[in-house]
Amino acid sequence: MGCPKNSTRARRILIAKTPTHRLCRIVQDWAEDWAEDWVEDQDDFKEQKSLLQELYENAGHLCLYYPKFHCELNFIEQYWGNAKFRYRETPLTTNDNEMIKNMWDCLDAVPVESIRSYSIRSCRFMDGYRAGLDGPQAAWACRKYHGHRTLPPDALWEARSRV
Repeated sequence: MGCPKNSTRARRILIAKTPTHRLCRIVQDWAEDWAEDWVEDQDDFKEQKSLLQELYENAGHLCLYYPKFHCELNFIEQYWGNAKFRYRETPLTTNDNEMIKNMWDCLDAVPVESIRSYSIRSCRFMDGYRAGLDGPQAAWACRKYHGHRTLPPDALWEARSRV
């Protein structure tokens, strides 16, 4: 039994058999991106809250989302990475309760000092980006001035000249 003509699988098969499949793929990707952008620009779509946000707010909580940034700007990602590293060192188990216990133990095992240092590191990266540094320059400045909450003004000039 074949797939319907308007299905995604049928479109992919058709595109793969077309001699100008690259052009077709570009046009298809452009159309999908345009449609996504158009839907996201609609007022009713912008005002619609996610199911998770509605559940939290209905329970009386405040739901705040971090913007989508690289992990160097969000210290929680660094904390989570440290906990995942610790979790990989725990003994393998198939018991769900043991896995959950191991996960909580690994999250609790990350020292508060490490979490603070992740926060300060994120602040230094943000400070560098605000000052106009690009990724490699900000990384160099953060390594060189790792004892500061923000980057000194001369560090910005030095980072631009070295990297």
